[in-house]
Amino acid sequence: MKSTRDRILQTLLNQPRSTIQELAEAVGINGISVRHHINSLKAENLIKEEEERHGVGRPRLIYMLTNEGLERF
Repeated sequence: MKSTRDRILQTLLNQPRSTIQELAEAVGINGISVRHHINSLKAENLIKEEEERHGVGRPRLIYMLTNEGLERF
């Protein structure tokens, strides 16, 4: 069985530019747990984030694989 981090990376490979909520649904864990894994993956330079404006309010964060993250596949 793949680790949660591997499943997050696989999801980002299949669905680039995903939000925390989209990742949580794809992996089957809650958003807080996804954030914990995201922070570790960012520290390993496997994923990066961008802000995306979507109308009024705070911009949402979108996550994608870095080149180093892509090299894992």
